[in-house]
Amino acid sequence: MTDNTAGRVLLQRDGQLAWVTLSHPGRLNAITVRMWRELRDVFTRIAADNALRCVIVRGEGGNFAAGADIREFPAERADAAGVQRYHREILAPALMAVAQCPQPVVAQIEGVCVGGGLEIACQCDLRI
Repeated sequence: MTDNTAGRVLLQRDGQLAWVTLSHPGRLNAITVRMWRELRDVFTRIAADNALRCVIVRGEGGNFAAGADIREFPAERADAAGVQRYHREILAPALMAVAQCPQPVVAQIEGVCVGGGLEIACQCDLRI
């Protein structure tokens, strides 16, 4: 079963600017299933907000993201069908939401940025 208590995707707003923060303390912001779903939901809300002019995606605590949280792999990706479901139903919708965001999206990359974190950064319009 997926651990739904650790890791969050935080949304803050400052006028016309939105800050999306990957937050998974102690795990270099490794992305859980819950976080992938939150990322999709956050970007769906952002896309519908015409008052926003720019989105910055960042990681909390000096690292962008260390990829998917491998602690979930035995439950989520135990076999070929699980891997396909994970990519099709969890990962792809989140990445698509970032890529299709009508506002410019900037990845503020610090520290570790690999695997799923790099996939998120690659969907952004700019990477700094």
